[in-house]
Amino acid sequence: MTRADVMGIWQPLAASLLEKVKMIPDDAPGLDTPAWEGTFHDGEREKQEAMLTPRQLIAHCTVATYDVPRALVMGEGFEQIRTAGAELAKLNPSGLAQALEQRIAKLMEFLQNLPDERFEEDVATPLGTFSVGQVLARAALHVTHHKGQLHVVMRLMGLRPGRFI
Repeated sequence: MTRADVMGIWQPLAASLLEKVKMIPDDAPGLDTPAWEGTFHDGEREKQEAMLTPRQLIAHCTVATYDVPRALVMGEGFEQIRTAGAELAKLNPSGLAQALEQRIAKLMEFLQNLPDERFEEDVATPLGTFSVGQVLARAALHVTHHKGQLHVVMRLMGLRPGRFI
């Protein structure tokens, strides 16, 4: 996977995610209420589960847009990412939108400055060894998953996020 391939995935995804986050007013109802809480059976036992709150979900998307891909590619730990996510979850939606916009800019700069040969190099991740290009594509899929969750949550909050794309 080349830089052009990776940029072709991340640029529209990041722009669309930012557009959705900017639509959420600071006084939106339910920002700190999980959209779903309940139990499920995992094949062995009942488990209790709660979805992230909308505020936590946006914070998670924000760190997943730059901090996580960078850490995976550079072989860094995740502790500072957990700390960053917790701090971001204290912000209102407009503050989260600003933080997301900054991280998108950092991601684009990171991708532009990554040497071409790095995209084909293998890197060990918690899920196995993949090329850097594959890692970056998988990270985008992770953000896409959470963008889908955010889209549904926005509708549940009474907002009109428009098309998913």
